[in-house]
Amino acid sequence: MKKEITIKIAFIMAIFLFVGAGTIFASGRTDFQEKEVFLSESETVDGDYLGAAGVVDVAGTVDGDVMVAGGMINFSGKSFGDVLVAGGEIKIGGEKEGNVRAVGSNISVEGSVTKNATLAGASIAIEKDSIVDGNVYIAGGNIEVRGDVKGDIKAAGGRVLLSGRTDGDVEIWAEEISIRPDAKIGGNLIYHSDRNLSINENIVAGEIIKKSLPVSKNEKSGFLGFLLGFELLRFLGLLILGLVLYKIFYRNGRDIYNSMEKEPWKNLAVGVLAMILIPVFLIILLVSLIGMPLMMVILFSFITAMMISKIIAIIAVGHLINKQFRERELTRKFPWMNFILGYLVLMVLWIIPVVGWLAVCLISVWAFGGVVWYVYKRLEARK
Repeated sequence: MKKEITIKIAFIMAIFLFVGAGTIFASGRTDFQEKEVFLSESETVDGDYLGAAGVVDVAGTVDGDVMVAGGMINFSGKSFGDVLVAGGEIKIGGEKEGNVRAVGSNISVEGSVTKNATLAGASIAIEKDSIVDGNVYIAGGNIEVRGDVKGDIKAAGGRVLLSGRTDGDVEIWAEEISIRPDAKIGGNLIYHSDRNLSINENIVAGEIIKKSLPVSKNEKSGFLGFLLGFELLRFLGLLILGLVLYKIFYRNGRDIYNSMEKEPWKNLAVGVLAMILIPVFLIILLVSLIGMPLMMVILFSFITAMMISKIIAIIAVGHLINKQFRERELTRKFPWMNFILGYLVLMVLWIIPVVGWLAVCLISVWAFGGVVWYVYKRLEARK
Protein backbone atom coordinates (compact mmCIF):
# COMPACT_ATOMS: atom_id res chain seq x y z
CA MET A 1 0.00 0.00 0.00
CA LYS A 2 2.84 2.39 0.89
CA LYS A 3 4.53 1.75 -2.47
CA GLU A 4 1.25 2.31 -4.33
CA ILE A 5 0.68 5.66 -2.58
CA THR A 6 4.25 6.73 -3.33
CA ILE A 7 3.86 5.89 -7.02
CA LYS A 8 0.60 7.83 -7.22
CA ILE A 9 2.11 10.87 -5.55
CA ALA A 10 5.11 10.76 -7.90
CA PHE A 11 2.82 10.54 -10.92
CA ILE A 12 0.67 13.42 -9.68
CA MET A 13 3.81 15.52 -9.27
CA ALA A 14 4.94 14.78 -12.81
CA ILE A 15 1.55 15.66 -14.26
CA PHE A 16 0.74 18.75 -12.24
CA LEU A 17 4.00 20.61 -12.50
CA PHE A 18 2.97 21.60 -15.99
CA VAL A 19 -0.03 22.90 -17.93
CA GLY A 20 -1.10 21.07 -21.08
CA ALA A 21 -3.22 20.76 -24.18
CA GLY A 22 -6.08 18.37 -24.73
CA THR A 23 -9.59 17.59 -25.85
CA ILE A 24 -12.47 15.25 -25.05
CA PHE A 25 -11.67 11.63 -25.84
CA ALA A 26 -13.97 9.98 -28.37
CA SER A 27 -12.99 6.39 -29.24
CA GLY A 28 -9.94 4.22 -29.83
CA ARG A 29 -7.41 3.17 -27.21
CA THR A 30 -6.80 4.40 -23.68
CA ASP A 31 -3.56 3.78 -21.73
CA PHE A 32 -3.51 5.06 -18.13
CA GLN A 33 -0.53 3.92 -16.08
CA GLU A 34 1.34 5.32 -13.09
CA LYS A 35 4.89 4.78 -14.38
CA GLU A 36 5.10 4.35 -18.15
CA VAL A 37 3.03 3.71 -21.26
CA PHE A 38 4.49 2.67 -24.61
CA LEU A 39 2.88 2.37 -28.03
CA SER A 40 5.39 0.38 -30.06
CA GLU A 41 6.32 1.06 -33.68
CA SER A 42 4.53 -2.10 -34.83
CA GLU A 43 1.19 -1.11 -33.25
CA THR A 44 -1.66 0.72 -35.00
CA VAL A 45 -4.57 2.36 -33.19
CA ASP A 46 -7.87 2.51 -35.06
CA GLY A 47 -9.28 5.78 -33.76
CA ASP A 48 -7.97 8.19 -31.13
CA TYR A 49 -5.21 7.41 -28.64
CA LEU A 50 -5.28 8.75 -25.08
CA GLY A 51 -2.31 8.03 -22.83
CA ALA A 52 -1.15 9.29 -19.44
CA ALA A 53 1.76 8.28 -17.21
CA GLY A 54 5.00 9.52 -15.75
CA VAL A 55 6.69 8.60 -19.05
CA VAL A 56 4.76 8.36 -22.34
CA ASP A 57 6.40 7.02 -25.52
CA VAL A 58 4.35 6.86 -28.73
CA ALA A 59 6.18 5.25 -31.66
CA GLY A 60 3.25 3.58 -33.41
CA THR A 61 0.60 4.75 -35.87
CA VAL A 62 -2.65 6.41 -34.77
CA ASP A 63 -5.50 6.80 -37.27
CA GLY A 64 -7.11 9.56 -35.19
CA ASP A 65 -5.94 12.12 -32.64
CA VAL A 66 -3.14 11.58 -30.15
CA MET A 67 -3.80 13.02 -26.66
CA VAL A 68 -1.15 12.39 -24.02
CA ALA A 69 -0.17 13.81 -20.63
CA GLY A 70 2.84 13.03 -18.48
CA GLY A 71 6.16 14.09 -17.02
CA MET A 72 8.28 13.00 -20.00
CA ILE A 73 6.69 12.57 -23.41
CA ASN A 74 8.21 11.35 -26.66
CA PHE A 75 6.19 11.12 -29.89
CA SER A 76 8.06 9.56 -32.82
CA GLY A 77 5.23 7.78 -34.62
CA LYS A 78 2.59 8.85 -37.13
CA SER A 79 -0.75 10.51 -36.45
CA PHE A 80 -3.47 11.08 -39.03
CA GLY A 81 -5.21 13.51 -36.67
CA ASP A 82 -4.13 16.16 -34.19
CA VAL A 83 -1.39 15.69 -31.61
CA LEU A 84 -2.25 17.24 -28.22
CA VAL A 85 0.31 17.08 -25.45
CA ALA A 86 0.52 18.30 -21.83
CA GLY A 87 3.67 17.52 -19.90
CA GLY A 88 7.13 18.43 -18.69
CA GLU A 89 9.86 17.36 -21.10
CA ILE A 90 8.18 17.03 -24.50
CA LYS A 91 9.72 15.82 -27.76
CA ILE A 92 7.41 15.68 -30.77
CA GLY A 93 8.86 14.07 -33.90
CA GLY A 94 7.54 11.71 -36.57
CA GLU A 95 4.71 12.62 -38.92
CA LYS A 96 1.71 14.70 -37.85
CA GLU A 97 -1.09 14.96 -40.43
CA GLY A 98 -3.15 17.36 -38.27
CA ASN A 99 -2.45 20.17 -35.85
CA VAL A 100 0.09 20.03 -33.03
CA ARG A 101 -0.83 21.63 -29.70
CA ALA A 102 1.50 21.31 -26.74
CA VAL A 103 1.93 22.86 -23.30
CA GLY A 104 4.91 22.02 -21.12
CA SER A 105 8.24 23.02 -19.67
CA ASN A 106 10.66 22.15 -22.47
CA ILE A 107 9.15 21.47 -25.90
CA SER A 108 11.01 20.27 -28.98
CA VAL A 109 9.24 19.81 -32.33
CA GLU A 110 10.84 17.79 -35.13
CA GLY A 111 9.62 16.09 -38.31
CA SER A 112 6.62 17.29 -40.28
CA VAL A 113 3.40 19.04 -39.27
CA THR A 114 0.74 19.17 -41.99
CA LYS A 115 -1.39 21.87 -40.34
CA ASN A 116 -0.73 24.40 -37.55
CA ALA A 117 1.51 24.22 -34.48
CA THR A 118 0.41 25.92 -31.24
CA LEU A 119 2.97 25.74 -28.43
CA ALA A 120 3.26 27.21 -24.92
CA GLY A 121 6.04 26.59 -22.44
CA ALA A 122 9.21 27.78 -20.73
CA SER A 123 11.57 26.71 -23.51
CA ILE A 124 10.33 25.94 -27.03
CA ALA A 125 12.28 24.90 -30.13
CA ILE A 126 11.12 24.06 -33.64
CA GLU A 127 14.19 22.14 -34.68
CA LYS A 128 16.22 22.38 -37.88
CA ASP A 129 14.96 20.22 -40.79
CA SER A 130 11.43 20.26 -39.35
CA ILE A 131 8.61 21.48 -41.61
CA VAL A 132 5.30 23.09 -40.58
CA ASP A 133 2.91 23.46 -43.51
CA GLY A 134 0.54 25.76 -41.64
CA ASN A 135 0.95 28.59 -39.15
CA VAL A 136 2.98 28.61 -35.94
CA TYR A 137 1.72 30.21 -32.70
CA ILE A 138 4.14 30.25 -29.75
CA ALA A 139 4.15 31.72 -26.25
CA GLY A 140 7.04 31.04 -23.92
CA GLY A 141 10.17 32.19 -22.16
CA ASN A 142 12.87 31.10 -24.60
CA ILE A 143 11.71 30.50 -28.20
CA GLU A 144 13.79 29.21 -31.13
CA VAL A 145 12.45 28.57 -34.63
CA ARG A 146 15.11 26.79 -36.68
CA GLY A 147 12.87 24.84 -39.05
CA ASP A 148 10.79 25.81 -42.11
CA VAL A 149 7.30 27.28 -41.79
CA LYS A 150 5.05 27.56 -44.84
CA GLY A 151 2.54 29.89 -43.17
CA ASP A 152 2.83 32.75 -40.67
CA ILE A 153 4.62 32.89 -37.32
CA LYS A 154 3.30 34.66 -34.22
CA ALA A 155 5.56 34.45 -31.19
CA ALA A 156 5.44 36.09 -27.76
CA GLY A 157 8.21 35.52 -25.24
CA GLY A 158 11.18 36.80 -23.32
CA ARG A 159 13.71 35.78 -25.96
CA VAL A 160 12.90 34.85 -29.57
CA LEU A 161 15.41 33.50 -32.10
CA LEU A 162 14.60 32.87 -35.77
CA SER A 163 17.01 31.04 -38.06
CA GLY A 164 14.69 29.02 -40.33
CA ARG A 165 12.69 29.83 -43.43
CA THR A 166 9.20 31.35 -43.28
CA ASP A 167 7.05 31.84 -46.38
CA GLY A 168 4.51 34.09 -44.66
CA ASP A 169 4.58 36.99 -42.21
CA VAL A 170 6.41 36.98 -38.87
CA GLU A 171 5.10 38.90 -35.85
CA ILE A 172 7.05 38.89 -32.59
CA TRP A 173 6.42 40.32 -29.11
CA ALA A 174 9.64 40.09 -27.07
CA GLU A 175 12.30 42.00 -25.17
CA GLU A 176 15.14 40.21 -26.93
CA ILE A 177 14.84 39.28 -30.63
CA SER A 178 17.50 37.65 -32.79
CA ILE A 179 17.14 37.04 -36.54
CA ARG A 180 20.08 34.95 -37.76
CA PRO A 181 21.77 35.57 -41.15
CA ASP A 182 20.57 32.18 -42.47
CA ALA A 183 16.90 33.06 -41.81
CA LYS A 184 14.48 33.85 -44.67
CA ILE A 185 11.14 35.65 -44.29
CA GLY A 186 8.83 35.58 -47.32
CA GLY A 187 6.41 38.22 -45.98
CA ASN A 188 6.59 41.11 -43.54
CA LEU A 189 8.48 41.20 -40.26
CA ILE A 190 6.58 42.99 -37.48
CA TYR A 191 8.25 43.13 -34.11
CA HIS A 192 7.05 44.66 -30.83
CA SER A 193 10.01 45.57 -28.67
CA ASP A 194 11.63 48.50 -26.90
CA ARG A 195 14.94 47.56 -28.53
CA ASN A 196 15.99 48.16 -32.12
CA LEU A 197 16.58 45.04 -34.17
CA SER A 198 19.82 44.63 -36.10
CA ILE A 199 19.00 42.66 -39.24
CA ASN A 200 20.11 42.26 -42.84
CA GLU A 201 17.21 43.70 -44.85
CA ASN A 202 17.79 41.12 -47.61
CA ILE A 203 16.48 38.45 -45.22
CA VAL A 204 12.96 39.94 -45.34
CA ALA A 205 11.06 39.98 -48.65
CA GLY A 206 8.40 42.37 -47.32
CA GLU A 207 8.54 45.27 -44.89
CA ILE A 208 10.28 45.49 -41.53
CA ILE A 209 7.97 47.22 -39.05
CA LYS A 210 8.96 48.11 -35.49
CA LYS A 211 6.31 48.75 -32.85
CA SER A 212 7.20 49.67 -29.30
CA LEU A 213 5.81 48.16 -26.11
CA PRO A 214 3.18 48.86 -24.89
CA VAL A 215 1.33 48.64 -28.19
CA SER A 216 -1.51 50.86 -29.37
CA LYS A 217 -5.17 50.12 -28.65
CA ASN A 218 -5.83 48.28 -31.95
CA GLU A 219 -2.57 46.36 -31.71
CA LYS A 220 -3.33 45.54 -28.09
CA SER A 221 -6.66 44.03 -29.17
CA GLY A 222 -4.86 41.76 -31.60
CA PHE A 223 -2.33 40.76 -28.97
CA LEU A 224 -5.08 40.08 -26.44
CA GLY A 225 -6.81 37.91 -29.02
CA PHE A 226 -3.55 36.03 -29.47
CA LEU A 227 -3.28 35.51 -25.71
CA LEU A 228 -6.95 34.50 -25.55
CA GLY A 229 -6.15 31.63 -27.88
CA PHE A 230 -3.47 30.45 -25.47
CA GLU A 231 -5.92 30.80 -22.58
CA LEU A 232 -8.18 28.39 -24.46
CA LEU A 233 -5.23 26.07 -24.98
CA ARG A 234 -4.46 26.23 -21.25
CA PHE A 235 -8.11 25.43 -20.48
CA LEU A 236 -7.98 22.36 -22.73
CA GLY A 237 -4.77 21.30 -21.03
CA LEU A 238 -6.34 21.57 -17.60
CA LEU A 239 -9.37 19.69 -18.89
CA ILE A 240 -7.41 16.66 -20.10
CA LEU A 241 -5.39 16.58 -16.88
CA GLY A 242 -8.61 16.80 -14.89
CA LEU A 243 -10.06 13.88 -16.83
CA VAL A 244 -6.86 11.87 -16.32
CA LEU A 245 -7.10 12.42 -12.57
CA TYR A 246 -10.79 11.54 -12.57
CA LYS A 247 -9.98 8.26 -14.30
CA ILE A 248 -6.97 7.23 -12.19
CA PHE A 249 -7.40 8.98 -8.84
CA TYR A 250 -11.18 9.11 -8.53
CA ARG A 251 -11.28 7.92 -4.90
CA ASN A 252 -8.60 10.36 -3.76
CA GLY A 253 -10.35 13.32 -5.40
CA ARG A 254 -13.73 12.24 -4.04
CA ASP A 255 -12.35 12.03 -0.49
CA ILE A 256 -10.80 15.50 -0.79
CA TYR A 257 -14.01 17.03 -2.11
CA ASN A 258 -16.19 15.29 0.52
CA SER A 259 -13.99 16.73 3.25
CA MET A 260 -14.21 20.20 1.67
CA GLU A 261 -18.01 19.96 1.47
CA LYS A 262 -18.56 18.60 4.98
CA GLU A 263 -16.08 20.87 6.77
CA PRO A 264 -15.58 23.93 4.55
CA TRP A 265 -14.41 26.25 7.32
CA LYS A 266 -11.89 23.78 8.66
CA ASN A 267 -10.42 23.25 5.20
CA LEU A 268 -10.34 27.00 4.59
CA ALA A 269 -8.53 27.54 7.90
CA VAL A 270 -6.03 24.79 7.09
CA GLY A 271 -5.44 26.40 3.69
CA VAL A 272 -4.79 29.84 5.21
CA LEU A 273 -2.39 28.44 7.82
CA ALA A 274 -0.55 26.33 5.22
CA MET A 275 -0.20 29.30 2.85
CA ILE A 276 1.40 31.31 5.68
CA LEU A 277 3.48 28.71 7.50
CA ILE A 278 4.93 26.73 4.58
CA PRO A 279 6.67 29.74 2.92
CA VAL A 280 8.02 30.85 6.32
CA PHE A 281 9.36 27.35 6.98
CA LEU A 282 10.96 27.30 3.51
CA ILE A 283 12.73 30.60 4.20
CA ILE A 284 14.08 29.22 7.50
CA LEU A 285 15.39 26.11 5.73
CA LEU A 286 16.90 28.27 2.99
CA VAL A 287 19.02 30.12 5.55
CA SER A 288 20.36 26.81 6.83
CA LEU A 289 22.62 24.92 4.42
CA ILE A 290 21.79 21.69 6.24
CA GLY A 291 18.09 22.22 5.53
CA MET A 292 18.56 22.78 1.79
CA PRO A 293 17.68 19.17 0.69
CA LEU A 294 14.58 19.17 2.89
CA MET A 295 13.61 22.60 1.55
CA MET A 296 13.70 21.30 -2.04
CA VAL A 297 11.45 18.36 -1.13
CA ILE A 298 8.95 20.58 0.67
CA LEU A 299 9.01 23.19 -2.11
CA PHE A 300 8.35 20.49 -4.71
CA SER A 301 5.46 19.13 -2.63
CA PHE A 302 4.09 22.65 -2.08
CA ILE A 303 4.04 23.41 -5.83
CA THR A 304 2.44 20.03 -6.50
CA ALA A 305 -0.30 20.62 -3.91
CA MET A 306 -0.99 24.06 -5.41
CA MET A 307 -1.43 22.58 -8.89
CA ILE A 308 -3.66 19.77 -7.62
CA SER A 309 -5.80 22.21 -5.65
CA LYS A 310 -6.34 24.27 -8.82
CA ILE A 311 -8.05 21.31 -10.51
CA ILE A 312 -9.94 20.43 -7.32
CA ALA A 313 -11.22 24.02 -7.00
CA ILE A 314 -12.52 24.09 -10.57
CA ILE A 315 -14.33 20.76 -10.24
CA ALA A 316 -15.69 21.64 -6.78
CA VAL A 317 -17.27 24.88 -8.02
CA GLY A 318 -18.85 23.12 -10.98
CA HIS A 319 -20.12 20.30 -8.79
CA LEU A 320 -21.69 22.69 -6.27
CA ILE A 321 -23.54 24.56 -9.00
CA ASN A 322 -24.73 21.40 -10.75
CA LYS A 323 -25.80 20.04 -7.37
CA GLN A 324 -28.17 22.99 -6.93
CA PHE A 325 -29.81 22.13 -10.26
CA ARG A 326 -29.88 18.41 -9.35
CA GLU A 327 -27.90 17.33 -12.38
CA ARG A 328 -25.94 14.66 -10.52
CA GLU A 329 -26.76 11.81 -12.91
CA LEU A 330 -25.81 13.88 -15.96
CA THR A 331 -22.49 14.99 -14.49
CA ARG A 332 -21.73 11.45 -13.34
CA LYS A 333 -21.94 10.31 -16.97
CA PHE A 334 -20.09 13.39 -18.25
CA PRO A 335 -17.64 14.47 -15.50
CA TRP A 336 -16.09 17.11 -17.77
CA MET A 337 -19.28 19.17 -17.43
CA ASN A 338 -18.36 20.02 -13.82
CA PHE A 339 -14.92 21.11 -14.97
CA ILE A 340 -16.16 23.34 -17.80
CA LEU A 341 -18.82 24.98 -15.62
CA GLY A 342 -16.42 25.55 -12.74
CA TYR A 343 -13.74 26.98 -15.03
CA LEU A 344 -16.17 29.43 -16.63
CA VAL A 345 -17.53 30.56 -13.26
CA LEU A 346 -14.04 31.20 -11.89
CA MET A 347 -13.11 33.11 -15.05
CA VAL A 348 -16.16 35.35 -14.68
CA LEU A 349 -15.38 35.93 -11.00
CA TRP A 350 -11.79 36.86 -11.86
CA ILE A 351 -13.03 39.58 -14.21
CA ILE A 352 -14.98 41.25 -11.36
CA PRO A 353 -12.67 43.66 -9.46
CA VAL A 354 -11.98 43.14 -5.74
CA VAL A 355 -15.04 41.02 -4.83
CA GLY A 356 -14.44 38.54 -7.65
CA TRP A 357 -10.72 38.36 -6.96
CA LEU A 358 -11.38 37.76 -3.27
CA ALA A 359 -13.88 34.99 -4.09
CA VAL A 360 -11.39 33.21 -6.39
CA CYS A 361 -8.65 33.48 -3.76
CA LEU A 362 -10.91 32.06 -1.05
CA ILE A 363 -11.99 29.17 -3.27
CA SER A 364 -8.35 28.43 -4.16
CA VAL A 365 -7.28 28.48 -0.50
CA TRP A 366 -10.29 26.32 0.41
CA ALA A 367 -9.22 23.70 -2.15
CA PHE A 368 -5.56 23.94 -1.12
CA GLY A 369 -6.62 23.33 2.46
CA GLY A 370 -8.58 20.29 1.33
CA VAL A 371 -5.49 18.80 -0.32
CA VAL A 372 -3.24 19.54 2.68
CA TRP A 373 -5.80 18.16 5.16
CA TYR A 374 -6.23 14.99 3.08
CA VAL A 375 -2.46 14.38 2.99
CA TYR A 376 -2.23 15.02 6.73
CA LYS A 377 -5.00 12.50 7.51
CA ARG A 378 -3.37 9.87 5.29
CA LEU A 379 -0.06 10.32 7.04
CA GLU A 380 -1.78 10.08 10.44
CA ALA A 381 -3.56 6.88 9.39
CA ARG A 382 -0.23 5.25 8.45
CA LYS A 383 1.34 5.84 11.88
